Amino acid sequence: MKKIIFLLVFLMFILPVSARIEDLIEQSVPVSYCSGAYELEAVYISGDEVKFRLNSETSPLLVYHDLYRFQEGSSIYVREILEEEAKEGPDRVSIRFYPVFCPETEDAEEPGEEEVIEQPPAPELYEEVPAEEPEEMPSLLKIIISWLKNIFS
Repeated sequence: MKKIIFLLVFLMFILPVSARIEDLIEQSVPVSYCSGAYELEAVYISGDEVKFRLNSETSPLLVYHDLYRFQEGSSIYVREILEEEAKEGPDRVSIRFYPVFCPETEDAEEPGEEEVIEQPPAPELYEEVPAEEPEEMPSLLKIIISWLKNIFS
């Protein structure tokens, strides 16, 4: 019985991480995700700071590589802030959005279809190395589940 409870608790923490949405959003343009369950908007972009509104909750100012968890449980990760210096177009931010729950939809993007964004050159004083994240989370989840089944069987 303890093995089953442990497995269920473990899966409750792993499964929400496997759903993620990568997008490039413009300032002051609301974007709807998960069949309208979430409406995300970059309400402020300036320099290296950005502020988001998810449904009715507003985040604090976030910077490059920040991860923020909203009160309802969803998280947002700031991949890159693209401020238009010449003001020829709107400021944009590249994000990774981790919803708490997102039903599968037919028009969902396939992995690997995101727009490729070049990293800005790092300052000469230091070299910034972004953290690598696994691209194949479902296969990692399958490995962990099979590993746990082998341990508890």
